[in-house]
Amino acid sequence: MPGAPPKQGDKKPLDLRQAINRSFGPTIMKCYEIFSKLSPELTNEIFGYLLESEKAVYRAVIQNVASRRKLRPVFIERKPRNERHAWLQQALSIKGADDLATQLFQIWLLGAHREMICEFLDSLAIAHDGKGVVENLPSEPPVEQLSKTISKLLENHSPEVVAVYLHAFQAMDDTGWSVLNDLLANDPRLVLERTRREKEGAEGEEDTEK
Repeated sequence: MPGAPPKQGDKKPLDLRQAINRSFGPTIMKCYEIFSKLSPELTNEIFGYLLESEKAVYRAVIQNVASRRKLRPVFIERKPRNERHAWLQQALSIKGADDLATQLFQIWLLGAHREMICEFLDSLAIAHDGKGVVENLPSEPPVEQLSKTISKLLENHSPEVVAVYLHAFQAMDDTGWSVLNDLLANDPRLVLERTRREKEGAEGEEDTEK
């Protein structure tokens, strides 16, 4: 039975729980932040793919980054390959480079990992063009279905690539799926590689101190 309505002048107690949950809930990473968490191995894989399969894009990235840094492209091009790619990663890990980082993830994922993306979308019955491009993202799926789909992806593909894809999937949508956001924040399998290594390093230092 509903309680009696408050009398005029009565003060209604404030319920801050929802506001607190919104303030401290998991936040969606931007693509430049995802770039900053890549392992050196995946960094080389991404730029290696662009160099081999998307040469025009690779050159455009160098020219774009050089222009933003007020440098000549040759300054970047003359660096040894791995050093060049590490340098480009750092350049794309700042807030002002988010637009470029987003484009590179799209090109690399749809080009090098189209099969994985289609597997993810098909498992969730999300319509796409056969190449992994979705016209309209539907409402979020049940957490059980999403968790099962992610587990299958992790079994069939590189865990770091899966984690990067799912973080980028969230970043490229205006709102994202709250259920996926919770999984990215709490599932240790989806921690980005550099974050994992930093955490393991910090824990190792603590053990040494003890």
